[in-house]
Amino acid sequence: MPAPDPSRVVSLLSEPEDRMTAVICDDLISAEPGLCILLEDDAANGTEDRFFTSQTAFLSRAFDPPATGRVQILLRRQDALMQKEEWERGLQLLAAVLQASPEVPVELLALTEQAAQTFATRLRRPVAVLPSKGAPVADARRTVRVNEREGTICSDTAAIDIDAWNWSRLRRTVRFDLSSVQSDDLYDCCQRCNETGATTGAIGENAFLIVVPNGVGLGHLTRMLAIADELSMQAGSRIEFWCYSQGAAIIQAAGYFVHVRHTPKHLGCRVEDWHCWEVSDLVQTLRRLKPKAVVVDGSIIDMTLIEAVRDPLCAAPDIMWVRRGMWNPLANPLPLGGAQYATAVVVPGDLAQEWDTGPTAQVDPRTQGLSITRTTPPITFAIGNEALGKAEARRALRLGRFSRRKTCLVSLGGDAFDLLGGLPRQIAEAAARAKVRLIWVRSPLARVPSPHLVQDDLRSIYPLGRFLQAFDGAISAVGYNSFHELVLRTEFPLLFVPMAHQRLDNQSERARFAFENGWADWLSPEARLQTKPVLDRFFDAVNAGAVFTHRPRIENGAAEAARFLLSPSGGE
Repeated sequence: MPAPDPSRVVSLLSEPEDRMTAVICDDLISAEPGLCILLEDDAANGTEDRFFTSQTAFLSRAFDPPATGRVQILLRRQDALMQKEEWERGLQLLAAVLQASPEVPVELLALTEQAAQTFATRLRRPVAVLPSKGAPVADARRTVRVNEREGTICSDTAAIDIDAWNWSRLRRTVRFDLSSVQSDDLYDCCQRCNETGATTGAIGENAFLIVVPNGVGLGHLTRMLAIADELSMQAGSRIEFWCYSQGAAIIQAAGYFVHVRHTPKHLGCRVEDWHCWEVSDLVQTLRRLKPKAVVVDGSIIDMTLIEAVRDPLCAAPDIMWVRRGMWNPLANPLPLGGAQYATAVVVPGDLAQEWDTGPTAQVDPRTQGLSITRTTPPITFAIGNEALGKAEARRALRLGRFSRRKTCLVSLGGDAFDLLGGLPRQIAEAAARAKVRLIWVRSPLARVPSPHLVQDDLRSIYPLGRFLQAFDGAISAVGYNSFHELVLRTEFPLLFVPMAHQRLDNQSERARFAFENGWADWLSPEARLQTKPVLDRFFDAVNAGAVFTHRPRIENGAAEAARFLLSPSGGE
């Protein structure tokens, strides 16, 4: 990347936690495209123009080496934390410093016309309004109120911390009810956002950063690949992955750039140290990529991401949270409050969602902040994962030619063999009685399962949906992806075996729902004590070539999810 023209470099100097820094950066860049802004930590003293985001920021650096270029000071009115006498003294000191240094070219600016007139009268100097030349867009922003005493921004249903969002993102999303604002500086900040928000000073590139957590199995990764493919197909979006999963190689094989990340546990380091490194690396990636949104799939939005998107030079990307339902009834509901940091929440639809009995069954709107929620049809991995015909799929899996002997898929999840005790042996014995060949699927993340299994009948298959037609039946765990791929894309007999784990979704209710609708058999917790009748019934159906034509056929929700991510304001 070529070095920026020094005549177009501005060092931006602000007070800590100044919520307007991101807005100011965006407005400066919109008014002067190509401008290079250096934040204080990156700036070299005395070598470029300087922009101070307040008179306090200027006065605190009055004894720094003098600037060789232009100096701009954004004058700020009194805020709620400053006594009037203190603010008056600061203004008097500024006037004295400017009068004592007439050789320094200083331009005085303000956030609003009203503030500019106030300062011009007080200082007897010309004061201009900070320019902004963003591209106009439709102004469909919601109105919110500010509660300065509580330090919150309130909608009709919820409230968020006043600094929970990058304010450049905030002004794209809401309009402030100015009658609710008391302090002068906050009034100016809110009025500025109201007047310039419809021009969206910061609009990320047609790019997305997708965050994949280190979850149980490959569910998060698979959903994100499905959505990434749709974003690429619908809008030609540039996609990069920020991946904590051990399945990063799968993403790379799909053609995407992957930032391979590690958790503190994997690195063996202190969480505090890891947090600082992660935020720093994320900020650098966001500044380079300038994504329209960061899309995170998982049960939480990590604080590293929340902090990183507040960076003033990252183009204020939206946070889009992809969070499935059917949480385990024992799951802690508090992480659902992470929605207060999100612009939108995408809930991948679940065929069994009417039987959701966990905390996701009825989310308290007071915990959702300013986010909007869209529930899509079930999301499955489709593009590039089109199902092969039976002969082609069998050939790809090295299953040999057709025979009268039926073939059954067994996919019980990465660590299922540690959780199921003697069930794999019971399945193998029942299949032997029925003369059905079993093909045991090993997750790319799993250890090799029980040693009594025939190694020739082990396969590591991903993505599974592409090869389903090779089989005459399937025994499967009931994770989100496996359940929906099997129910929506097959007609052969299914037997669902729910896994019980607090980090997993409510697989038992999902399996029971399929059973009650006649889509599949299931091995209930009670049936685990006596598996023979259920297994024999299932393998009889496999041998009989039973066909289940009444299973639902629904459009893949990945397409709708991508459309919503591209234009969330169009689908509240």
